[in-house]
Amino acid sequence: MVNKKRIVITNVRLRDSRGGVRIVAYQLVEKLKKNYDVTYVGFKPVDNFYGKLVVPIKGAVAETKSPSAIGSRRSFSIANLSVFRFIVRNMFKRFAFFQDIFLIPGHLHADVVISNSPYDTAILSGKTKFKVDYKAIIFVKHDTGIKFTKLYPDALIKGKPFKVVALNSTDYSEFLKQYPKENVELIPNGLDIKEKISLGKADLKYLNSLGISREVKVILSVGRLEDTQKGFSFGIKAMALL
Repeated sequence: MVNKKRIVITNVRLRDSRGGVRIVAYQLVEKLKKNYDVTYVGFKPVDNFYGKLVVPIKGAVAETKSPSAIGSRRSFSIANLSVFRFIVRNMFKRFAFFQDIFLIPGHLHADVVISNSPYDTAILSGKTKFKVDYKAIIFVKHDTGIKFTKLYPDALIKGKPFKVVALNSTDYSEFLKQYPKENVELIPNGLDIKEKISLGKADLKYLNSLGISREVKVILSVGRLEDTQKGFSFGIKAMALL
């Protein structure tokens, strides 16, 4: 029997932030576990997640039947207090002794790491009590407001095959200034919808309550009302053009 390549998908955060990153991580696990030995490190992505799960942060609740789960049900509320949030996050990103306050001991070996969070630097550096060893690495930049190179030092890619994935053209252009073109990929977020979605009675009733007839085409944009990342102004302009 041929040993499967070991892939570790990391999304280390101080609290369960939910959102699109969790969904992306879930999709990666579901697609890749068919051909690889896949472990997910972070909070549980969605309710029907059945992959190998490791929760390295104290206070994270690991609701899974997988024997690979590591977790603590103790509350680490300081990470969620708005007064301390900025200080705690910056201390966690910069100092190994502070990271160890939050991290549960553990050690994983991977052929490839797919990193989805700036906090992953802690476990990828090899300096903390939870660490991930890897032969190659793929970074996915989800947050457009964070300068990538400040969070991911070159030491993490030195001497290793690597890719940096941008989710938008702005980040892609910035990456091309810093890395060779063969190491940069542009993969916009999207939905894989194979079947036509039919409107149900509840949907039609809601559209009617808004004065929208069934014949009118509806364009839906979902996300928090924050334009620098979610770009609702672009959506409004696009609708006007259409």
